Amino acid sequence: MKKSPLEIRLLGPVEIKFDDRPLKISRRVERAILYILAVEHQPVGRSKLIDMLWPQAEQMDPRGSLRTALSRLRNEIPEPDILVTEKDQVWLDPDLCEIDFAIFEHYYQSLQGVLVAFQEDQPLPAQIVHQIQNALSAWHGHSVMHGEDFSSYDELETWRQSIDQRANYQRKYLLRRLAEHYRAAG
Repeated sequence: MKKSPLEIRLLGPVEIKFDDRPLKISRRVERAILYILAVEHQPVGRSKLIDMLWPQAEQMDPRGSLRTALSRLRNEIPEPDILVTEKDQVWLDPDLCEIDFAIFEHYYQSLQGVLVAFQEDQPLPAQIVHQIQNALSAWHGHSVMHGEDFSSYDELETWRQSIDQRANYQRKYLLRRLAEHYRAAG
């Protein structure tokens, strides 16, 4: 399987790489758009991006600001086709991106329904233990987007905190189930 050229790590301190080399997105708004698209990993409406980044935009043209920010972001990414815009939707091409948040969520979603079938005081099958370990290996810190300062963007910071709480709840649940497995297995 071919490695995706753009790697976005959000589960801890943010790391963005293109072809295994660090990629610096210089402006905070463009980084925020990239993070939102990476976390959502599906088409996002332009109005949602505007509401998160320019909620009080009465004296400016928020759609124009978003167009400018998307253009700048596309110019900073060495492969412009990674950022897809179609009508009122924006997203990252999933075939060209590897996103730790999406990987973790995929594992968590697949494990969530399976784990309820196993009592907590019983060892888990090796395949499930391996999936839990793979999910947890996506993390390289203790908070989502650690170190990013979005305090001047209230809506965005509220969203980041919500994402962080949800992901950490899921991570702690998997850690607890793994610990219970090892305790039961002796």
